[in-house]
Amino acid sequence: SRSAQQQQGVVAAAEELHVRAAEEAHQEQLALMADVGRDLLEHSLAEGMMAVAGFLLEGLTDFPFCMSASALLDDQLLGIKQQAPLPDSSTQQQEPAAAALTDGSLTWQLASERGLPGRQASLWTAAAHACIRGFGEASGRPCQARYSHQQQQQQQQHHSSTAQPSEAGYREWGAHFSKQFLNIRFNCCCFGSMIALLRAVLSGEYMKVVLMLVNFMPYIVNFYKPQVGLQAAKFVHMALWSLMGLGLCYMEANTKNMVNLNADAIVLVLFFSPSLDQGGLQALVLERLLTTVVIALLCDKLQTWRPLLRSLLVNGLAFSIECALDMYFRVLYLKHLIGQQQSQKKGL
Repeated sequence: SRSAQQQQGVVAAAEELHVRAAEEAHQEQLALMADVGRDLLEHSLAEGMMAVAGFLLEGLTDFPFCMSASALLDDQLLGIKQQAPLPDSSTQQQEPAAAALTDGSLTWQLASERGLPGRQASLWTAAAHACIRGFGEASGRPCQARYSHQQQQQQQQHHSSTAQPSEAGYREWGAHFSKQFLNIRFNCCCFGSMIALLRAVLSGEYMKVVLMLVNFMPYIVNFYKPQVGLQAAKFVHMALWSLMGLGLCYMEANTKNMVNLNADAIVLVLFFSPSLDQGGLQALVLERLLTTVVIALLCDKLQTWRPLLRSLLVNGLAFSIECALDMYFRVLYLKHLIGQQQSQKKGL
């Protein structure tokens, strides 16, 4: 009888310990949930509910949930019962909003509402995407083309204060932002071409004077249009460099120094880069393919180390720097739009 009582006592003690452990674990979970709820409330009071909604949406789209934007808008997931179709005016207001979430602009909307660390990451993500496809380009989803006109009409009707990024707006902003640097680039190139022309005149050779005069003409004709002048001069320089590389005309001293001093990548980036004129990735790729051939011809004529490999390295370095510059300029453009939006909200 004593052994049975001891066994019952041991079992009762074990069950009591198990119950206490379960209660302690339950209390710890409740305390943890209370802390999370308190932090969430404090963050929502400090940053606003839009920031909390942005964090929730980003968490659902990241690992391990990896939910798509269309899944987030699913009525069954949200627990919303199917209702009768709304009038045409209401559907026109809701459908563009759904299209805005599915066409890749979610990153831009979150970037304009979130705190500084999250906004910086979102801005760089949006800039990297825009560097490849451009702002406002079609992303391959049919809803983008279907609702783009309706979005424009709704924005005009409601006079929306939210500025949306676009390639046209980016080019317009870039023209104002880099105007001073554009003038510096134009003046440097014009001065270098003028020195080359004076050298040709002093040499007394008629063919050199003609070639350097052709090289100098874009700057004179477009003296009051620096951007047009630089674009025209860029292709004139490439044509002359090709002729020099093929041996059809003499090798000018500035060109020879550019190759011998390994300054060709610097010249391509600082003076003739499409990224500085907000030209886009397609123009950049085409020009770097062209300059790869041109630089290879120059290096072969000057008998440098492995002309084709050197040209690939030079243009690859220039392309990398120009892509980084393009992303940086696009981030500055997005920050400019966010600043405009915030100033408009304060004004209201």
